[in-house]
Amino acid sequence: PLSPKPPYRYKGNKVINIVFRTTSESLQELVPAPLVPNPENLAFVYIGEFNVDSPLKASYREAGVGIPAIFGET
Repeated sequence: PLSPKPPYRYKGNKVINIVFRTTSESLQELVPAPLVPNPENLAFVYIGEFNVDSPLKASYREAGVGIPAIFGET
């Protein structure tokens, strides 16, 4: 295997989450069918520095964008 089996333990991480409201039109362009964008028109961006304490000794940086969506009737 390329890495040891989980569980991985993270320690001393730094993360910022930014939640914002946008237009329903913007979200509809980004969310693929059959998903439906959330009715509150919320989205978020996160940026973080993650430190894996064990069983690995590694750190990495990550950023992402998320849009809560609904699938089906749920």
